[in-house]
Amino acid sequence: MGKYGTFVAQNGAVLFNGAVAQTLSGTGSTTFNQVDINNTSGGVKLTSGTYLLNSVINPLSGNFNTNGQSFTMQSSSSKTARIGQVAASASLSGNFIIQRYLSSRNATYADLSSTVQVSTINDWDTELPAISYTHAPPASLASAYTYDETGDAYVAITSAAAPLIPGKGYEVFLAGDYSYASLPNTTMDAIGVPNQGNKNLSTLISNNVQGWNLVGNPFASNVSWASIYAASGSAASGLYDYIEMYDYTIADWHGYTSASAIEIGSAQGFWVYGLPGATTLSLIVPETSKTTTSNSTIKTASLLEDYFTLKMSNEEGNLAHTFKIAANSNSLDGLDNNDLPFRYSPNKATPALYTIIEGKKSNVNSFNSNNDSYAIQLKSEVGVEGNYKMEAAGFDFISEYTCVILEDKLSHKMINLKKENAYSFNSKTTDSPDRFIVHLSKNNFCSNTLMSSKIVTDFENEVNVTTTTEGNLVNFSFAESTPVVIEVMNMLGQDIISAINVVGNTQSEKVVLPAGFSGVYLLKISSEKGTIVKKFYK
Repeated sequence: MGKYGTFVAQNGAVLFNGAVAQTLSGTGSTTFNQVDINNTSGGVKLTSGTYLLNSVINPLSGNFNTNGQSFTMQSSSSKTARIGQVAASASLSGNFIIQRYLSSRNATYADLSSTVQVSTINDWDTELPAISYTHAPPASLASAYTYDETGDAYVAITSAAAPLIPGKGYEVFLAGDYSYASLPNTTMDAIGVPNQGNKNLSTLISNNVQGWNLVGNPFASNVSWASIYAASGSAASGLYDYIEMYDYTIADWHGYTSASAIEIGSAQGFWVYGLPGATTLSLIVPETSKTTTSNSTIKTASLLEDYFTLKMSNEEGNLAHTFKIAANSNSLDGLDNNDLPFRYSPNKATPALYTIIEGKKSNVNSFNSNNDSYAIQLKSEVGVEGNYKMEAAGFDFISEYTCVILEDKLSHKMINLKKENAYSFNSKTTDSPDRFIVHLSKNNFCSNTLMSSKIVTDFENEVNVTTTTEGNLVNFSFAESTPVVIEVMNMLGQDIISAINVVGNTQSEKVVLPAGFSGVYLLKISSEKGTIVKKFYK
């Protein structure tokens, strides 16, 4: 009936509030909706019977011990049972069977984590029969990975005995059988003592190379990213306030901040980013981060992010990657903490779209908004030849840039994205990755920008710079004689050598650096056709 009233199976709540140790026994199967444990006088122990939970168990005080009996936390398409906040005076012991429902989908990857203290990947292998330890499907791919930030690489799991470490994330290929076609509706389970108490995952993360780390929700409950970020120390945590979760509908990730009010589901893996230069990284998942809601499947919703975005997708729309652009007065044009590294999807067929900032592959390019115009050389890659689409969104986040143009150097087309925010094209695996440039300008007259961009692009195609042991070799291939100025500067804009004035045609010009010079320098080549600035290191 009502809460703490007469017991009716699957309805209301049952409170264990005894002054002595309590036991629960039976000969059949009993289903509870809600169980509240509040017994410090010996706790509550199961002695016989089979038990199912379809909503929540709240450990308020005392111990709840399954004592070798079957206690299953159910998960279905509509609800996933959860463990509420475990109070300081409460605990859980004995094996729980913690289910996690996965909705049907085409064979793809998912980011998963374990909700119990001790387990192996064999626990998941039971419900996911297509997990293979011989790197299939196909022969070049593994079925399950961890991610090593220090090596910037996925690491294949090669044994069913590999431990599932609480708080660690795992990239797992989901398929119903070895045809690798699809996954039917599937209920996974983790069997063991539930993870409980505040979890410090700091030892699982690093920022030595790329900064991205695959971790996981250790609890059998949804958790709030905002609560986790606050408990970890917010800005003092050394983490960027940004996480990503894999979305199987596009075979790529969506990103969120604490302002997104996003919840991370039970058994859900997610990615956190350690800021470059941070001397310590802190990631704490406290009991207080648990929420009272429940999602039904491993699938994250897409939220609007505070970026101008370019999404590159295949014709069907089920393989996509989104590149993000921001402009603000606090950002540098070079690499800074507002830029985020690019990470390939584990699905090799997913297209890739990124840029290079100071030698680093970046998925978020944030530049200084004081620039009247800005151009970003994109890198695009496809794993499968076919028809693709580039879609632009989030113009409000770069509203001062009234002209936004996508240049396709392969087809020699300039697309005014403010007028047509989608562009369709064919792409081959052998195409140059330097196919696209996005031009942004505060000039309202896009026609002028289009013409200027065309001239600059022609100029870039007519000048090639290579490195030598002494400095550089500038190679010209002009159709007509063109006066050119070559300058070499350090990162403070100071001249390293005197400016070189030449008339370029079809010759090469040697640039020799001072003897003993070492470090980063800029090579600037200027003419009436435009200006090229390239960065080098000697």
